[in-house]
Amino acid sequence: MTNRETIQASEITNMPPIQKEYSLPQKWDFRLLEEYLLALARGPEYLLSKNEYPQEMQINSFMHNVFNRMRSLTRRDGVERWSMMGFKEDKRALYAQKAPVKGKNSEVPLWVISKELTKGRIKGIEPISETHSHPSDIIAEFQHLFLIICGRSIGFSEDDIYYFLKRKFLFMDGVATSRNNYLAFKSKETRQLNEVGYCYSLLHNPKEAAKLNQVVVYKGEIGKDLARLAF
Repeated sequence: MTNRETIQASEITNMPPIQKEYSLPQKWDFRLLEEYLLALARGPEYLLSKNEYPQEMQINSFMHNVFNRMRSLTRRDGVERWSMMGFKEDKRALYAQKAPVKGKNSEVPLWVISKELTKGRIKGIEPISETHSHPSDIIAEFQHLFLIICGRSIGFSEDDIYYFLKRKFLFMDGVATSRNNYLAFKSKETRQLNEVGYCYSLLHNPKEAAKLNQVVVYKGEIGKDLARLAF
């Protein structure tokens, strides 16, 4: 995959699974988030339980720039963008796209995503996270307002949650909206779609879908740290 930038990471080759008795801080800096993702590169057995995730999450300037660039491009033409983050065989650093790919007005087609994943794998990069933008046209803003009024808004759509869970190799998902950044994480309790199936919510409720499938979601204003959503 072209236009990649390496994010320096601490070496965690011998890092054991995080045990419940180990007390994690309630606010993670990017270094801890990075080490967690690189631990997950070794397998889902390193997933934390839902109640072990922190209350706040800090991302670095590079991730903020990924969100901001997607948001800016989508504001310009109303078209969603998508990018991925991954790791190489040594699992000592994260690699992220500098240039997001262009989708359509309301989605990034699966064939586009598949093509980008294949490009990365050809270069020896296995995906662990993806990020996409949501348009802010009149219809999208009305739908978002409706979800807020009904108490269902978490930034992600229910389809976003479904495809995040469907891709077993992904452990973190991101969304850039017109006003906020969002991150979602699988947990140890998250349902595996190939084993027990997806829990659908009623009446298009993304918040309930995330809750039913044990997904942890964070929200932050542009340029700010992210706080965990309560549900």
